[in-house]
Amino acid sequence: MKLIKELQENVIDEKVSLSTTLRKAKVLASLLKNDQFRKWVDDELNGYDGDSILPEYRQLSTQSYGTFANGFQMLKNSPLPTHHLPEVVQNYASQIDLRQGIKELESIAAIDDQALHFKWPPDMIAIIQREFSDSYALLDAWRAVGRSQIEGILDAIRNRLLEFILQLKDLRPEIVESEEAISQIPEEKVANVFKITIQGDHNVLATGTGFSQEVQQHVIAKDDKSLADALRRMNVSDKEIEELKSAIQTDGSRQKKSLGEGVRQWLGNMTGKAMEGAWKVAVDTAPGLLTKAISKYYGWE
Repeated sequence: MKLIKELQENVIDEKVSLSTTLRKAKVLASLLKNDQFRKWVDDELNGYDGDSILPEYRQLSTQSYGTFANGFQMLKNSPLPTHHLPEVVQNYASQIDLRQGIKELESIAAIDDQALHFKWPPDMIAIIQREFSDSYALLDAWRAVGRSQIEGILDAIRNRLLEFILQLKDLRPEIVESEEAISQIPEEKVANVFKITIQGDHNVLATGTGFSQEVQQHVIAKDDKSLADALRRMNVSDKEIEELKSAIQTDGSRQKKSLGEGVRQWLGNMTGKAMEGAWKVAVDTAPGLLTKAISKYYGWE
């Protein structure tokens, strides 16, 4: 089978692993003699080192969670509010760069979990463990990445590679039948196609932006109704909203931008329901939006 035709069929067929498809794309890169395309294929196969510029589709938004204890009680799966922490910690808690090779990402995507955990380094936990509560210490923390986000990376790579192949075919239709014709495509044409199709901003992983803006606009400080309306739009039930109201009342006034134990427990319960599928939301984004809505209610944002 001719290389271009085989590559096109492989990239469309999700039963063919992306790692196998990219190895064939490496043969195409050799014929094209384009260093940029060759490096992109190598980076996707082997992983991006620390000196490589990471494509935007591998830069994910995430939510961090933690386990707290006070010697008598533990709070698990509690979303971490970080707006009062140093900017470097805020950025670490809300973003993650995935530099792994494609084979490893395919293995991660095959894990039968809705959310994957990437642990915080112990040194960072030790520095900030008393910054969240007067009575509870942070014991463990992690960044949650939804399996759908990993699958989004794989889809982005497939889509870009497919578009790259189709653009080359438009330039030289004869490459479908002749591998010699592939090497005859002018270098500047290949470079332009690469820039448009591989480097282009496809916005493949944008999630939650619209609702986040809605929270910013419509949750009013100390206004129970606006908070309840925002939560209902996230499929939070009236029963769960009443439980949150009760937790807020029990925790009392919060002046230090630190969530009380009752609200933390409620957030942990909601996270558990999302992971079990009992709360029909995107595991990787909704808990962060809950925290944002509650912070707006307290008047912290």
